[in-house]
Amino acid sequence: MIIDVHTHYGITEKFNMTIQLQLQCMDKHGIDYALISNIECCKNHENIEANKKMIEIVRKNSKRLGCLLWVAENITSEEKNQFKKLYIDNKDIVKGIKIHPDISKKRADDECFDFYYEMAAQYSIPVQIHTNTSGFSDIKYVVNAAKKHPKTVFVMAHMDISSDDCEEALQAVRDNENIYGDTSWVKLDAVKKAAQMGIAHKMMFGTDNPIDNKDRYMDVYYVDYYTLEEPYMHGIMCDNAKKIFNIL
Repeated sequence: MIIDVHTHYGITEKFNMTIQLQLQCMDKHGIDYALISNIECCKNHENIEANKKMIEIVRKNSKRLGCLLWVAENITSEEKNQFKKLYIDNKDIVKGIKIHPDISKKRADDECFDFYYEMAAQYSIPVQIHTNTSGFSDIKYVVNAAKKHPKTVFVMAHMDISSDDCEEALQAVRDNENIYGDTSWVKLDAVKKAAQMGIAHKMMFGTDNPIDNKDRYMDVYYVDYYTLEEPYMHGIMCDNAKKIFNIL
């Protein structure tokens, strides 16, 4: 079984990432299950309705998909209540929370995200957080947030998309019990390094598919993931995600 913990849906001016494209890519490449989030949530105060749309889509494809609720910064108290209710009413398919500090233009350790980090801890669901050396989603800011919220599980998407070796991210995973990594745009050498460091059990396969409206499963970043015969790879491709995201 292969689980992809990082995929997207969204129809915007820039993106045409349909659910049909995602499912077709999964069928073509033998991806059994994927966690998906709706990039239409990016506009502040529109994330509630866009998350509802994502839930409706996933509900129709729940054997293949789970979803992550996408966060908007600085939402109202009523919107916070609605966001929490979306999770409570859909626990079977909502597997975590998605934060993209670069889009929010807020640092990962900004207090505007504290509600979500506390909610994630309350319900024992992970936070998947975009990481990049950008001034908003830097690894050091995720570490700050993880130390402030030690009961919250943080999954660093990309493990710093601007880094080739992911060295800082790997050290953060090693040194912080509640920080994990996903492999979207991560070279296999970084995964091998994680195994050498004894943290392969904290790595999960992710791809960003179908970002830029393209099939990414056979991208040069990922093709060797499917064939590397190492004991730890089954965990990275499947079992670690099952455990962390409570996928049955």
